[in-house]
Amino acid sequence: MVAARAAADPAPRDPARGRVLDETTPRESPYGFRRIDFGIVDEPLDAPDTDWYLACAASPLLLLRRAAATCPHLDGPAVRRLAADEDETVRDLLALHHLDAPPALLLDAHLRHPGHRDRLRLRPAFPQSGLPAGLARHADHQVRELAAADPEFDGDLEELLADPHRTVRLAAAANPRLGPERVAELLADPELREGAAANPQLGEERLHELLDEVLGE
Repeated sequence: MVAARAAADPAPRDPARGRVLDETTPRESPYGFRRIDFGIVDEPLDAPDTDWYLACAASPLLLLRRAAATCPHLDGPAVRRLAADEDETVRDLLALHHLDAPPALLLDAHLRHPGHRDRLRLRPAFPQSGLPAGLARHADHQVRELAAADPEFDGDLEELLADPHRTVRLAAAANPRLGPERVAELLADPELREGAAANPQLGEERLHELLDEVLGE
């Protein structure tokens, strides 16, 4: 590690670049990585220029490619190069820092880094449909919830409607693959009514009836 750092950051060392290299090392914490945030130190540092990050993206040195993956201003070719990098950490850092990270990387990072899931799921490119069917059997309820909400899910939604975790059941109740009759049945279930009320299979007339019921309470 010391030799790799020396090769990536030869003397004379640039403080800003050195800090990026420090922060791209995975850490044993719930988040796995610490977000690069210049200016919140005793001596404010300007971020390295984008040209340095672009050069790092094409480097044979792993530490520099990891540093490049933390830059949110990389161009398309650099993003594609890093998205195909053989190093898992490079791919994860790209997913966590770049808005143009491909959907597959966002999903992989979601699976591996629970602490960053809220941020990843807000990305426009985060995959909402066509997800692997195996996610429905994942041990983590947040992952099963993705499968339950997938409008192209072709597994057993009834199994997800009986999931031990409420958020999974609600997501399944809102899934448009359920038929109108089943959605109507779920509306009568106090526990699943919230999810069923958000189901697009619910007709406009029935939706207005629900609103009237709520407003009349």
